Amino acid sequence: MEPITLFNHFDELFKVLFFQNDNEAGSKAFVDNFAKDFTASINSQHLDYNAFQKACAIAREDWTMSLQSHEALVTSFDAQGENYPHDKGPNAVATKSFWTFEEKATGKKTRRETVIIIITRLEEDRVRRVTQWTEVTRDLE
Repeated sequence: MEPITLFNHFDELFKVLFFQNDNEAGSKAFVDNFAKDFTASINSQHLDYNAFQKACAIAREDWTMSLQSHEALVTSFDAQGENYPHDKGPNAVATKSFWTFEEKATGKKTRRETVIIIITRLEEDRVRRVTQWTEVTRDLE
């Protein structure tokens, strides 16, 4: 069995947050994996926990998203070679992805390239949660 790395964990989390229509599962995954003081920046638009959670729900509702490729660019030193989750300090992973977004209302498809930096910390309940999400995304067409 392949070890679960920080990147593998987020690869699976993306699938639940964005690629399936079950809003209940997506909301639960968000609550379980994101810190209450979470912040995000997407192309310089700043979002807090509630705004990002709502954006994820709207994305699931309005678009069908598919991932063409997703790779780890770099993982912080503490997370290299470690099974996830582990109890060493904050960890970070930078990912690069290519996605296809299909607008459910119109069928219009858009391809996007995205780089995301995710920072996590181990919470008091011993669960590692996302504290920061910085994303740069652009349409390819």
